[in-house]
Order: sequence, then C-alpha cells, then structure tokens
Amino acid sequence: CMDVLEHISHPEIDEVLESLKRLAPVGLFGIANHTDQWLGQELHLIQNNAAWWWEKLQEHFKGVNLLHGEQQYFLFEVER
Repeated sequence: CMDVLEHISHPEIDEVLESLKRLAPVGLFGIANHTDQWLGQELHLIQNNAAWWWEKLQEHFKGVNLLHGEQQYFLFEVER
C-alpha cells in the first residue's frame, strides 16, 4: 500500500487499517508526510511523523518495523 494511507481521514483510518490487515499476513506501507494540494484542497488528510504512524500501526498489527524514515516519507513493514 504505497502513498495511500495519508489520504484517509482520521475518523476512517482505523477501519481502513483493520480491512488491510485481512488481506495478507505481511505488508508494506509507504506513507508520505507533507502537504499536497489540488485546486485548493488538501489531499494528505493525515500529516503526522513516523512515531505517530508507528503507534497507530501498533494498534492493528502485531509486528511493525520502520524500514525507511525520512521527514517526508516513511516505509513500514507490518505483520498481522
């Protein structure tokens, strides 16, 4: 799942992560962390650092490993 999760709203992110957990025993999540606008609308609804995402992913997955963590892009490996 690359460059998708930051487009989900805060009220919906838990439901989306639970749905994604059912798809495979192991997954990769690429998450952008910067503003991105189109026609004046913010497209990246969740803009949080790697620590926030790590904690959020820990709520839904047994294993969470940060593979790449720069200020503007993170790559996590998760295991259900």
